[in-house]
Amino acid sequence: MRIIRFLLSLFGTILLILALNTPIGNWPVVGSLVAQSPAGNLPPLAPFTSPFDGYLQNAEPAVLKIPKELSIKGLNNPVEIIYDDRLVPHIYAQNNHDLYYAQGFVVAQHRLWQMDFLARASAGQMSEIVGSKAIPFDKMRRRLGLSMGAQALTDKLLADTATNQIINAFVDGVNAYIESLTYKNWPFEFKLLNYQPQKWSPHKIGLLAMALTDDLTGNSRDLELTNALKLFDERIVNILYPDVYDGQDPIIPSGTDWDFDAITAKFADTTQYWQHYPQQNPEKDKKNLPQNAQNLPNENKNNCTTAEAYLPNNFYPEVYDPNLEGIGSNNWAVSGAKSSTGKPLLCNDPHLKLQLPSIWFEVELNAPDINCYGVSLPGTPGILIGFNKNIAWGITNSGRDVKDWYHITFKDSTRNLYLYDGQWKPTIQKTDTIFVRNAPAYIDTVFFTHHGPVVYTPNPQLGDDLALKWVAHQAYGNPILTFYQLNRAKNYAEYEKAIANFATPGQNIVFAEKNGNIAIWQQGNFPLKWQGQGRFVLDGSKPQHDWQGFIPQQHNPHILNPVRGFVSSANQHPTDPTYPYYYISPDFEFYRNRRINEQLHKTDKFSPQDLMRLQNDNYNLQAAELLPVLLNHLDSAKTSFSAPESLAFDTLTNWAKNPVNDPQRWGPSFYDAFFYQINLKLWDELDTAGRVFPQWPATNKIIATNFNFKLIDNAKTPNKIETLNDIINDAFKQSVIDIAEWQVKHPKTSMAWSNYRGITIQHLARIPSLSYMDLPVGGGKSIVNASTKTTGPSWRMVVALGDMPQAWGVLPGGQSGNPGSRYYATGLNDWAAGNYYELQFWPDPNQAKPEKILAKQVLKQ
Repeated sequence: MRIIRFLLSLFGTILLILALNTPIGNWPVVGSLVAQSPAGNLPPLAPFTSPFDGYLQNAEPAVLKIPKELSIKGLNNPVEIIYDDRLVPHIYAQNNHDLYYAQGFVVAQHRLWQMDFLARASAGQMSEIVGSKAIPFDKMRRRLGLSMGAQALTDKLLADTATNQIINAFVDGVNAYIESLTYKNWPFEFKLLNYQPQKWSPHKIGLLAMALTDDLTGNSRDLELTNALKLFDERIVNILYPDVYDGQDPIIPSGTDWDFDAITAKFADTTQYWQHYPQQNPEKDKKNLPQNAQNLPNENKNNCTTAEAYLPNNFYPEVYDPNLEGIGSNNWAVSGAKSSTGKPLLCNDPHLKLQLPSIWFEVELNAPDINCYGVSLPGTPGILIGFNKNIAWGITNSGRDVKDWYHITFKDSTRNLYLYDGQWKPTIQKTDTIFVRNAPAYIDTVFFTHHGPVVYTPNPQLGDDLALKWVAHQAYGNPILTFYQLNRAKNYAEYEKAIANFATPGQNIVFAEKNGNIAIWQQGNFPLKWQGQGRFVLDGSKPQHDWQGFIPQQHNPHILNPVRGFVSSANQHPTDPTYPYYYISPDFEFYRNRRINEQLHKTDKFSPQDLMRLQNDNYNLQAAELLPVLLNHLDSAKTSFSAPESLAFDTLTNWAKNPVNDPQRWGPSFYDAFFYQINLKLWDELDTAGRVFPQWPATNKIIATNFNFKLIDNAKTPNKIETLNDIINDAFKQSVIDIAEWQVKHPKTSMAWSNYRGITIQHLARIPSLSYMDLPVGGGKSIVNASTKTTGPSWRMVVALGDMPQAWGVLPGGQSGNPGSRYYATGLNDWAAGNYYELQFWPDPNQAKPEKILAKQVLKQ
């Protein structure tokens, strides 16, 4: 009997040990029930909770212990690293191979999981670690061609001798760190998500470049504008979505002469676009209506069809990602004549999706031919934004549309042949396997035309096949070489040479040098198009709808030492309409740029501190121009306002005197709720999937000019014709209701802007306990201190050039990617408050300030 009890006890112990060392998703019976739930991805409990090897080992001590020496294979000579008090590594190498090897090793120490996760997301490999819920995401990333573009870029980079050596040294450094790891010192997220680090590769560098390119060029509105053209006539579409706004303030000052002979597209489609997309005819298409819509009137009051009356397949799918609103940047440089130092000043703050770990990693790189400080993209070599002894540079997104959609006509449902130039051309078919954690692999077949991959195949019967042509699919430039040369550049000529290698994503690259030159160049590979090409969905069967080459690099907008004494960009139009090439954007900026230029014009001398204040400027120019008009519309009704409406009206009236989106002000909250309702009620015909609201400048103009056209009427009230005044008053009343509902949900919170909007910086894996919610930050979407709920300045930098540059900067986070480190979110509160750190630029290790040194380390063979 004792033997039986012993055997049962032994058997139970073995089962318990096995269970604790097996992921729940792999348990018999139970695993099949939870495999695709969050519980199915939980790690084995024994190793994860082990006090010797588990998650507790990721908790760093308050005083970080950095070994004085590390022996790693692959170095030619010892490399010295000095960590300053914010954990910024200052790397000193005796040759470039060791410099980039050490950079790879160091960044992997602090950001390995982030690098791996973002490369996986770009490649469409998230299902491998989180299961079947990621299949739609992975499928779309693959069909968009991110991995294809990454491979083309990688091949280009490795074909160049210089960048081949840089990349391989960097990759070897990353892998040297990975090879040193055991489970005990895996980054926390690898333990939590229960997967192990994989070797780094040149292709993963290409994937990270494609991820950033997708963020910065991923949005286009071809499909949404084509849907609008199906709803409205051409005149209304041009009012709602103009290519150019009146009163724009472009990057290159208006009136600039173009000193080149422009080339033109050889083939152009002269057919008026609205003839391709006639308005839907409700009577003719009544058979396509849902049964509950058969009694709708043939035509609504706005001379456009009711969008909701049609089956979704009559409209193209929505591709505009509202989460990318707020993606952009500011940069500017002022000449020595406008600087209190007598030398140029340069500023940059790229606006991206905010995340933890931070998007950027601060680093200083030193070798015999380089002394450079700035921020790098973790997982890639070099510095993307920064300065050296002689120059400084910064980047903002050009915003130009380099992505076009083509309607493909297939011969039949096999999609083996597609129509082009009157002939049937064969497609190329590729089978794509998506591996899925705790589930069978998912197989997708992707069809390729000469335009690009067929991304959307929503309904073969209606022929909604859309192929994507994207400049990122082919490698036209060498970004690694661009930043390798910029990091070492000494003057304008070397800056110009460096940026000529840069192709995508198109950027406005601002420049300043200590000898006095300032410049800005919109650099990228921009398609040569005929007027209107790419604004709507293109006909994939017409050769004249193909891209016809690219605008010559020397014809890209640029300026050196303008008379006004400054250069600037904020994602606005690069030129006035005299520029001889056609280009468009889904969202050129109209307010932030004008505010920056106004401030740069009005002051004769700027100190670095003045420009820090400008980067944090919260003045709401859009509200300043529109709110007085809105208040006039409300004025006649104010005698009948309820108490909450009177409070809202008075708050807006007082705020209009100085409309700044400071964190503690109530006015921005009331205005945000009000303007949101104006958009919903004014553009009710567009409040559905596949449609997009007009940009703010178009809405402002229509309201400010009291523009009277039938679309203003609310299509949802067939027995009443609303005027603009009705719409504004209705929107105001509804906004007060919305605010009251918000207050019920937040009974202990005031209506301060930082409470009402706030900013959330999420952990990349969307783990709430590792994220920072509702930070007290001011600003707004089209404000110099540009921010939305999830986007904002991902790095602020101000550089004062001189014999030895001085610089200041701040990240919305910290240097470490480890949530258990005090350096995970070091700068977050200072960033939110608009404070800066002096950047420690030490070209020689002997220049390091003892009080700023955290630790010294030597890497050696």
